[in-house]
Amino acid sequence: MITVKIFGQTDMMDGMVERGSGRGMHFMVNGWVLSAQAGWGSYCSEDPTRCRIELETNTTRTDCEIALWKMVGNATDMIKLDSDIVMGWVKWDMVFDIIQWLREQEDTPTEKQVRDKVLNLKKYYDYV
Repeated sequence: MITVKIFGQTDMMDGMVERGSGRGMHFMVNGWVLSAQAGWGSYCSEDPTRCRIELETNTTRTDCEIALWKMVGNATDMIKLDSDIVMGWVKWDMVFDIIQWLREQEDTPTEKQVRDKVLNLKKYYDYV
């Protein structure tokens, strides 16, 4: 079951989501936390004219930056994604594909499995 808590409102869905730093949110799924942030200071587009998601700041973004860590750890235990612990210019569709993949795994995926999936999805989304 997802708990969605955004803009001070809570709704129930198929996993858990909580508001992040005011620029995004944290998705808790199958032992992992996926942080997705957009806006000032994030590695994302600055074009607010193409709307995919509206954040509390009334800015819109088609992409975001992501980071992942195991739920048992904390944000200082982020896994390395390619050359850094954050990955920028990630389409929101990819974020939801990662969440769906995490939900479908019978066991909690390993760090290597998560990294490999994220990198493969990034290659795919960079070409579509």
